[in-house]
Formats: sequence, structure tokens, C-alpha cells
Amino acid sequence: WNLKQAVRYVSAVEREIDLTWIEEPLRRWDAPGHARLSNSVRAAVATGENLSGLEQYRPLLDANGVDVVQVGCTWGVTHFLRVATVAHSRDLPISPVGLTTNQAVAHAAASIPNHLSTEVQDLGAPFGITIDQQIVDGGIVLGDTPGHGLSVDESAIHGNQQSGSWLLSEGPHVRPARAGLRLVAGSDRRDAVS
Repeated sequence: WNLKQAVRYVSAVEREIDLTWIEEPLRRWDAPGHARLSNSVRAAVATGENLSGLEQYRPLLDANGVDVVQVGCTWGVTHFLRVATVAHSRDLPISPVGLTTNQAVAHAAASIPNHLSTEVQDLGAPFGITIDQQIVDGGIVLGDTPGHGLSVDESAIHGNQQSGSWLLSEGPHVRPARAGLRLVAGSDRRDAVS
């Protein structure tokens, strides 16, 4: 959204629901807009998951444009800990996002004083991977496996590479040739021009 849309939409929702936060409401580089939005609505503004370096957080933090600092798990433990430390120095909570098998970030999040919550996108593990953790009552319970709790079954993965259904060229993972070329809206169906 642009700033005016964000203020309008969030305010409309807030008339009906007491929001905790609004996530990624504006373009990630719009520090002044995030600050104005944060001052215009009751909900906290959560952002940062699409930033790729600590230096990209600085304008948002300096403008007071973020209330809940988010970090995309794909940037790893060091990046997460750097951002968490800077956020803590400004009394801001941190929420890592996109946790799937990045177990090391879950361990790092458990070690920081300003960890608020973690977005878990998938409760399962990829084929051949075992993760020593459980999701209990909405929280991540870390196991005791050394390292960051991942075990890799290389023989199972190798066997699946030889016989897995994903090897078929016509499998469900292949995008159909006409994908995205047809638009269906209500009862008015028309093929889109590409």
C-alpha cells in the first residue's frame, strides 16, 4: 500500500478489531512513511523481513518507523543476532519470520532478551531431514540434539533421487504450459492475452 491507503485500511480494520501489529504495510525502504503510519494508527508496525543487511534497518530505526523488527531467516544466525542486538538497544522486540528448517535461527531467537515471536511457515521437515524440535501450545520447544538440531538421512535422500516421483517430467511440480494465461473472474471468463 501507499501511506494513505495503509492509514485508511488499518484504521478501518481497527474500528472492528484490536490489531497487535500490521506487517509489511509499505515498501520496505519507506522509512518516513513507516514512521508516519506508526504515528497514525494504534497497531504496531512490523517490518524488516525483506531487508538483507543491517545497514538497511538503520533508516527505519532512525526514523522510528518500526515497532516490531522482523528478520528473514534466510540471512542466517549472524545477521539475526546483529539485528536483534541493535533492536534491543532501542527497546524494540524482534520477530524472526519464515522459519522452516532454519533451526539455528530458532536457537538464536531463544537466546535473545527481546524475542517476541517467531513465524513458523511449515511444521514439517523436508524429506530426509529430521528436526529436533516440537511445536507445543504455539511455541517452539527445542530438543537436545547437538548443533542446531538437524539430522540428515543421506541414504534416504540418495534413494529418493533415484526413484522419487518428483523425477517425472510430467509430475505435479511442473508448471503447466498454459499456466497464467487464463483469467477467470466470476461468470465472465476470458482468455488473457500474453
